[in-house]
Amino acid sequence: MSHASPFGRKSRLFAAALALLLAGGGMSRAAADRAPSVDFEAVCLAVDDLQATQGGKYPVTVEDRAELERARAEVPALREKAASGNKKAAERLARWEALARRALLANPLLDFDTLLLIRRSHNQLGLPQN
Repeated sequence: MSHASPFGRKSRLFAAALALLLAGGGMSRAAADRAPSVDFEAVCLAVDDLQATQGGKYPVTVEDRAELERARAEVPALREKAASGNKKAAERLARWEALARRALLANPLLDFDTLLLIRRSHNQLGLPQN
């Protein structure tokens, strides 16, 4: 399965992982509502890459990968149902997002105890002054 992207594979994998980490990291409900939604296509690509490069060290099963593929196909319609108040759709969406989070956090390369994130304001990005 080939997906053309204007971005490199590593940047898409990083973006998927970062979005999931930020979306589930103890935010308030209001902040979670403003967070970007999970890009299941990027998650599927990340899982495929991790299965290919990490082999047996990556614990995501074939069944989990198939469930993520179902999510990728069904999420657009499911998000509309959840937005209109359908509780079952919202619960299914939350389960799929949790599965995506677990799949990305199961990356054997994420074996560390501390992660440093730097929050900068929109007008102070810390870019070099050229």
